[in-house]
Amino acid sequence: MESKTALGKIAKDDFQLDYDQAEDRITVTSTMNTAYRTHRNRMFQHYSVFNSKEEALEHPYPEMNKEEWTRVCDLFASEEFQRRSAINKKNRAKLKIVHTSERGPSNARERC
Repeated sequence: MESKTALGKIAKDDFQLDYDQAEDRITVTSTMNTAYRTHRNRMFQHYSVFNSKEEALEHPYPEMNKEEWTRVCDLFASEEFQRRSAINKKNRAKLKIVHTSERGPSNARERC
């Protein structure tokens, strides 16, 4: 999405980084990718509460205009997204240990 490119421009404008240094480029790119995936996941969780795309369109994600929310809903409802989502869900079900960043006893994260 174009919002990812806009975030990159903001990072370049707001921070004193040397983009000739590989470490700086890698750090910024990694941080931005993590933030983008987290935001997209939160939008998907919001979208998933509703029974249909049409119902989700009536309840935009907080602080998102209807035009942007429509594009996001189109993405989540697309055949390609649904196909990849089903594959990833199936693969996650095969994991013996659920990877998480939450703290707690390791046995709480293990699957039986």
